[in-house]
Amino acid sequence: MTDQDLQAINSEAWQHLSASLDDPQHAFRYMTLATVGLDGQSKARLLVLRAVTPESACLEFHTDVRSPKWRELGNDSRLTVLGFDPGLRMQLRFEGVATLFDPGRPENEEAWSGLSQWTQNTYCGGPPGDPVDVPDAGTPEAVELSAAAVSIGRQRFGVIRFQARMLDWFRLARGDNRRALFDYSDQGGLAHAMWITP
Repeated sequence: MTDQDLQAINSEAWQHLSASLDDPQHAFRYMTLATVGLDGQSKARLLVLRAVTPESACLEFHTDVRSPKWRELGNDSRLTVLGFDPGLRMQLRFEGVATLFDPGRPENEEAWSGLSQWTQNTYCGGPPGDPVDVPDAGTPEAVELSAAAVSIGRQRFGVIRFQARMLDWFRLARGDNRRALFDYSDQGGLAHAMWITP
């Protein structure tokens, strides 16, 4: 295996992530984000991958600014992002740092304007994790939001932009598991790559 092989694997990984943006059934559409909790305990949850910028090694996720993960990342920006595609038998585990874009920031407004009304509506309810009497069944039909509701949702919407510093790539193959590490520069370019023991 050559350095060119490693570069091809890195490119392939980012291509799969980019492909997930147009395919709701793609395995990498939902990624696990792990933060350092305010209590020091690791916390993990699934988020929808919303944007991919391979040239700068960035991933984007959206969340409610009232959520625990928003507070956790505000306290400690270190973040691990994990995805697994069972068809490809490929695991992607990234480590890096998150930048938070609060309501009112241009990056936030741009992301908000690209959401469907159905998705915007998800930010109009109570804080994530609050108890409810009976979960709302919800329907996938289009919803018409009032100007007041849109304003409320916009003030609760946050953008998480993740800058990868490292990718631990792993592919399962009977009798031939393979694993490689990729380090990225501060600007997101591939700085170093090497094969490691699976």
